[in-house]
Amino acid sequence: MAKDYSREAGEAWDVLVECAKKKELITYGDLGALVGVHVRQVNRVLGLLQDYCLAEKLLPITIQVINKSYGKPGEGFVAWDIENLDEGVQRVQDYPWQPHGNPFGFALKGATFQNLADRILRNPNEADDVYAKVRVRGQIQEVFRRVLLAAYEGRCAFTGVTFEEGLDACHIVSWSECDRKDRLNPANGILLSSFYHRLFDAGYLTIDESFRVIYCDPKIERFSYTEEDKSLVASLHGKRIYLPKEAKYRPGKEFIRVHNIAYQF
Repeated sequence: MAKDYSREAGEAWDVLVECAKKKELITYGDLGALVGVHVRQVNRVLGLLQDYCLAEKLLPITIQVINKSYGKPGEGFVAWDIENLDEGVQRVQDYPWQPHGNPFGFALKGATFQNLADRILRNPNEADDVYAKVRVRGQIQEVFRRVLLAAYEGRCAFTGVTFEEGLDACHIVSWSECDRKDRLNPANGILLSSFYHRLFDAGYLTIDESFRVIYCDPKIERFSYTEEDKSLVASLHGKRIYLPKEAKYRPGKEFIRVHNIAYQF
């Protein structure tokens, strides 16, 4: 399981808000020392902040972190609306960051991805409250993945494959289409290998309300197929999926219906 850098991201956010207030820059090494990570891991921390700013269309607070040797952000720095670095720094340092709050504040209070996931596993009705605390899409997806890894016992629902690095938390009703309260709801999810996740999202595969795999071309007539296509994909049609032992984690039939109507199954 990937290391959770949420706490360090929360601390780094506060450091960079203070830098903006004081109109100062900070080096990668100094930031790492302040948040307790080796300089090589600072980019992991800054990546969380950068992803948040990109997703929320915020000015790039990470522009204030510079390489000691050449006085500029490293190659991993990305911003959605900054072309000139000096102008970007000025805009960031003029921005009123304090009222915005710390998007990683949940981690500063001791929360981790795993204990947030455990909270949902104990009571899925708390998913919306957890969502409200986390706020950051990438972090929310990591919590959701941990929920489904536990619910499905680390096994792809379609194939039973257990290579954790290749398993994704797949929403049945997509992130953009579902209500906020269902973005962390295990009943709106299914654990799939990344290959089948993409096919599910593309409408090639789905499940029915009896928890069986449905392939979009069950008679194998619409497309040109290799033997591998038939073996790996088309042959799944009609197969019952691997389900969580506890019913409260299983795919909700209301989500299955919405997904299948959207893809005309």
